[in-house]
Amino acid sequence: MNGWYISALVLSILSIVICVALFVVPKRKYALILRFTFDVVTIVNSVCLYMYIGDKVLLSLVASSAVGAIRDVVFLFRDKYKWADSYWWLLLFTVALTLFSVLGWSGWLTLLPIIGTIINTYALYLKDYRKMKIITLFGQICFITYYAFLIPEGDILIILNLIVSSAMLISAIFGLTAHYIKQKQLKNNPQNEQ
Repeated sequence: MNGWYISALVLSILSIVICVALFVVPKRKYALILRFTFDVVTIVNSVCLYMYIGDKVLLSLVASSAVGAIRDVVFLFRDKYKWADSYWWLLLFTVALTLFSVLGWSGWLTLLPIIGTIINTYALYLKDYRKMKIITLFGQICFITYYAFLIPEGDILIILNLIVSSAMLISAIFGLTAHYIKQKQLKNNPQNEQ
């Protein structure tokens, strides 16, 4: 084992922790900050993995994660700046990230991450945090299904991506559950609402 491999392993574990926290945080703003952090960690992790295994597919992941990080910042500023609150951003990021996915085409199964990317980009664009979590569920199901089909290949990157996507799905489920429990408590006990 060399330093690149150990760094990639540590960053993969960090990615999983970020994904678990992603939709459990109380506000959309914090979720987008965590998503930005996740994309930056993914960039560094992919560079480490590239240095270790030399797979050029990882460079495509670096580029798409860089676009994803920019997307996260723009969507974070939707509430604050008028320039960021445009449907053109949604269209631009959807097209750019779909293009990166299409460039990595490896058969019809590749449609799953393409669809997942489109769904997740739309989900992150939404201002309603609850809807964002719900729609993310469908995007993550696409990614999990894709990686599950690739598991027989036994590639460590596929397994790590499956774990990361599963962690994001679980986070969205926990976040939605916590939201509904809080709403029910407020409904049953209105004096707690502040």
